[in-house]
Amino acid sequence: MRSGIAWVGGMVLLVACAGSSVTPAMVTAAQKRWPDASREGLERGQAIFASKCKDCHALPSPKAHAAEAWPAIVGKMGKLAGLDAASAESVLRYVTAAREGE
Repeated sequence: MRSGIAWVGGMVLLVACAGSSVTPAMVTAAQKRWPDASREGLERGQAIFASKCKDCHALPSPKAHAAEAWPAIVGKMGKLAGLDAASAESVLRYVTAAREGE
């Protein structure tokens, strides 16, 4: 139980360090592409982005790459990070929403 609490606390800290919180504008931007997108799903993507990507390099800004480039980047880097398809999709939705919803 204690390790679960520590994990949740660590994820909250990582999300805070990853940048801005998921905003309503980000949810709206994501729902234009993915009608089933939700705040919770974007927050999951943000947490994965913050925890996995920083293992190897500094976190890139979602605006660092064109929207069209992110699917290939997440695909390549997701494999290197050992992400399953659902996790990679969550990260892609988060960076896309963060890029377009600010």
